[in-house]
Amino acid sequence: MFVLIITKKVLYLWYKMILENKYNGFSLIMKETRKIIRVPLGAVEKLMEVTNASMSSVYNALAYRNNSDSAKRIRARALAEFGGKKINKEVEL
Repeated sequence: MFVLIITKKVLYLWYKMILENKYNGFSLIMKETRKIIRVPLGAVEKLMEVTNASMSSVYNALAYRNNSDSAKRIRARALAEFGGKKINKEVEL
């Protein structure tokens, strides 16, 4: 039978690990970096008109969710003509 004697020091260390979200040096919260293109307000509607695409197509292209030829054209125009900026966004999984 395994008996664990819980002392104040053990409790303190567990509490500290929980506060820091770390256990054995690894973060308990998984994060991922994703590329997105951020455009100014109103640019999505203009991109829809210029590229003759739907709103969901433009949003999916700017979020790199699809990689079709039209999505590549939408991203290129957003960066060149509408002042879009590439951003690496950290997302919790």
